[in-house]
Amino acid sequence: MDDPRQVRKTEYRLEDILAIAVCAVLAGAESYEDIADYGDCKREWLGQFLSLPNGIPSHDTFRRVFMLIDAEHFEACFMGLPRRCCHVKFEPSFSS
Repeated sequence: MDDPRQVRKTEYRLEDILAIAVCAVLAGAESYEDIADYGDCKREWLGQFLSLPNGIPSHDTFRRVFMLIDAEHFEACFMGLPRRCCHVKFEPSFSS
């Protein structure tokens, strides 16, 4: 997914913003404030797999980024993620 922001005005990586937001929403976040709070509370854990060079974005940053993103494109990318990441072939095993 392309970053819709102006390069010189970006302080946080798009990948970090999206990953924090997805994790927060899966954990029950319902607002941009909730997403930022989740990021603050889970900063150590998130730092294990995200760069976070400038820490956790503010709720205003989450709001601005999601206002710029094409929601249908984001949904298509997100829904295609399991197909790209999980190439697991399911073969039932029957024991006798």
